[in-house]
Amino acid sequence: MNQVNPLEPLGHGGYRQAVNRQLLVKMIQSQFPAGQRLILSNLAKQLEVSITPVREAMVDLAALGMVEIRPNRGAVAKAFGPAQLLEIYQLRRVLEVEAIRGACGQIPKDTLQELEAQLQKLQKRDQPTSSQIAIETDLLLHKLIAENCGSRRLCEEIQRYEILMQAVRDVLGNRNQVQKRAAYEHLQIVGAILKNAPKRATKLMAEHIDRTGQEVAKILWTNKEPAHAN
Repeated sequence: MNQVNPLEPLGHGGYRQAVNRQLLVKMIQSQFPAGQRLILSNLAKQLEVSITPVREAMVDLAALGMVEIRPNRGAVAKAFGPAQLLEIYQLRRVLEVEAIRGACGQIPKDTLQELEAQLQKLQKRDQPTSSQIAIETDLLLHKLIAENCGSRRLCEEIQRYEILMQAVRDVLGNRNQVQKRAAYEHLQIVGAILKNAPKRATKLMAEHIDRTGQEVAKILWTNKEPAHAN
């Protein structure tokens, strides 16, 4: 069985999230073949945590469609490749397009203007620190949309998939060209929300998520930067 790294000391909820994230990274990297049993006691020992957060993480991963809980066999890794990744981005597009429709006119204007200014600065930067700022603005934008969409259930569903998106970011690493393209698209989305233009905002969000999914799949399975990124 593939090894996973021990986790830093965390609170119980933090362990569950950290276990989720590390296992998701391994699955995205195809380090757990489809059909492989994920033995909880072995994983807990490797991660140097109790079995409880590992068991809880398996419930989360099953809800995300990454593992299957089988009678008398426990958790089993499911196939994960370009097709499965694109299906996840397709679902994310449906959720986030509906969320941004509801969020238009609901996010505080000063918060959006501050985010817009940060994204504008990113267009002019090409420094190592820009990478982390780009990730932070990405997380903030999607968080603002989810929390202001007007639907608690929709917000929770989007947040449930965020741990998977974080694992994808972990695997991608700091790819400036990808992040600069995403920051530019985020800037256009923020502009549409500021103008309270839900039709344009939903169109931009759908295009952004579709393009990102295709780009991520290309990078992960060909290990090449997309030629069109700028």
